[in-house]
Amino acid sequence: MSRLRVHNLGVVPSTPGDSTALEVFSLSSDKKLRTIDGAGLVRLLVASGEVVNADVASGAAIESSKFNFHIGSSPPGSPTDGMFWLYRGTSPNNFSWLMAYNSSDGTYPWHFIGGGDLSSQAYTNTGAVFHGSGGWTQPFGTNPQVTLPRNGDYRVIATCTMYPAANGATWWMGLQIGGTNPTLDDAWVAGTYSPVSSARDTVTINTVGRGFAAGQTVAMVYQNNSAQNYTAYNRDISVHPVRIS
Repeated sequence: MSRLRVHNLGVVPSTPGDSTALEVFSLSSDKKLRTIDGAGLVRLLVASGEVVNADVASGAAIESSKFNFHIGSSPPGSPTDGMFWLYRGTSPNNFSWLMAYNSSDGTYPWHFIGGGDLSSQAYTNTGAVFHGSGGWTQPFGTNPQVTLPRNGDYRVIATCTMYPAANGATWWMGLQIGGTNPTLDDAWVAGTYSPVSSARDTVTINTVGRGFAAGQTVAMVYQNNSAQNYTAYNRDISVHPVRIS
């Protein structure tokens, strides 16, 4: 009976002609160590360095879950603790987020490891006359807005540069969540005072929102205390998950 050498191990069919189960034994003592199936043999050969990447045919199509890894626009059906999921968003977002499964987190078990932001921008100068004191408005023709793909907690960063045309004014940029406007001075609002006309100021919101629902939008809204023309530019909303379902 032929023997295959794997460093200091030998393997033979457990019964002659049987290719589905193999006995592993020590070459030095001929002592049987264990019986393994074909998949176990593959793992053994890979671990020992006998099988390398070049030995695997491109058409082998080994399921990524066998490596505790999943790629797709939805999570795997039966994840195990520590499993990785490369979450690929579909058009028009086309993001890629690497998530890790944490079984102890029952609500949002997929925790963010890394990847690009889901973002929306309006960088060019846009002017509009508005007076939003006492209420939020979206006076500009182009407005940053993103749609959240899954239930979960998200890090949201929003930036806006704006200036009044005629005289000094106080103005605010806020984030409307799922169609609901923010309240002045809460975590979804940033404001400033432009002391003179054409005084360019930039405000930024950087916070974590909890318990978002899939399909909710995050959109930029504006408010000021002086009716006049305002020019806004370099507006951006960028979002990535903290943990999702």
